[in-house]
Order: sequence, then structure tokens, then C-alpha cells
Amino acid sequence: MSISGGTWTGGAAWIPEGALLGRGVPRGTVELHLDREGGWLRSDTFPFGVKADIRFAWREVEKVERIRVPPFMQGGVRFILTRTSARSTSRNFVFYTGKRQSLEIISWAGSNGVRVERKARFSISVVS
Repeated sequence: MSISGGTWTGGAAWIPEGALLGRGVPRGTVELHLDREGGWLRSDTFPFGVKADIRFAWREVEKVERIRVPPFMQGGVRFILTRTSARSTSRNFVFYTGKRQSLEIISWAGSNGVRVERKARFSISVVS
């Protein structure tokens, strides 16, 4: 991670706009990039057409929190983003990565004025 930004590789889960079911891709196939403007979560097309392309500005981020998820209590961070409209589905996503990387991401978000939760919580859901 540098002063200008950072990029991490991991896995992700999210619920696309307008979808009823969540999507997920395994570790090593997703990139999370953060810089002074905001960031993006992106993956190449995975089997069955699963593709992540979520872009956000820091003003759209309500909270970033560390989480632990089953089955093996792997770590990650949940980004809670504002909804685009009252009828829109959640824009939240979870980025799965290691503890050190999670702490780097939390620190980066906090340095850009986002409310953060550093203590890892157990979670089974993408939405909060």
C-alpha cells in the first residue's frame, strides 16, 4: 500500500443491483483497489458468468468493518455502501482476505474519513 493507493487480491461476495440472490467468487480472483477518491471491487468473468464490477466514492461508504465468516473463520472486510435509491437493493460487499490485509484496508478507509470497526465480528451475511 502506498500514499497514492493500494490494491489487494482476495475473494468476494455481493448482491448485485436488482438481484435477489448474492454472488461470490473465490479467493485469488478478485481485486479491491482503494485510493484517495474511493475504490473498486473487480473480477474477471468466472464460471457461470459471475463478474464483479463495483465502483464507489468515499462519500458513498457508510462503514467498513472487519468480519469473520464460516466455514473456516476466514477474515475479510464488509463495505456498507449507501443505496442509490429507496427501492434499490443493497450495495454492500464482503472482500475476503487475510488479517494483515484486512487491517490495512480498515486503516486506509479510516484515513479517508470513513467510519470503521476494527474488531472482527462473526458474520454469515453480505448485508448488515
